[in-house]
Amino acid sequence: MEEIALQMENYVTASGVWGPVVYVLVMIVAIVISPIPSSPLAIFAGLAFGWVKGMILTLIGSIIGAT
Repeated sequence: MEEIALQMENYVTASGVWGPVVYVLVMIVAIVISPIPSSPLAIFAGLAFGWVKGMILTLIGSIIGAT
């Protein structure tokens, strides 16, 4: 599990500002298209961005997707 978390952290660090932007867009699509589960995405956000930033990004994507 630590290896996966390290890989996600490296991906987010390498992607710079585009990592959170892409995550929010993917979350919006997951909310709009119901068969795509959004719970694993929320867990990914917590691991990749940290629990506070991941929660904020998940809320942003979920709210935009629901409106």
